[in-house]
Amino acid sequence: LQVMIGSDNYGNESSFLLQANNGHSMRNVPECLDKRTQEIYAKKGTIHFVRLFENNGYYIKDSDGSQWNSIGDVCSKELKDDNKGSVEEVSVAKDGSWLIIRGDEFVLSKGIDS
Repeated sequence: LQVMIGSDNYGNESSFLLQANNGHSMRNVPECLDKRTQEIYAKKGTIHFVRLFENNGYYIKDSDGSQWNSIGDVCSKELKDDNKGSVEEVSVAKDGSWLIIRGDEFVLSKGIDS
């Protein structure tokens, strides 16, 4: 069971609950995340994980790859670099700082001590 909490552009709470065997429940998530989720389930695909952030930000990793929204330009550029391996975890803080974990390596936004 995975439970994710974020917020929309107005500060209202959003949530996404992912259960085993691709069961899910979501509330107040961005329309593009809802659409992606429905497409994956329609194809009998798998959702590996979802992360919700502030201001409609999210990251989804599924059997079709990954998709994200509203996480900042530098973090987005880092996620696009497929040569660095598969993304295992993504976190974006309210202040915009971020962390991406790939296998044995991680990348931090500037200003965070490693």
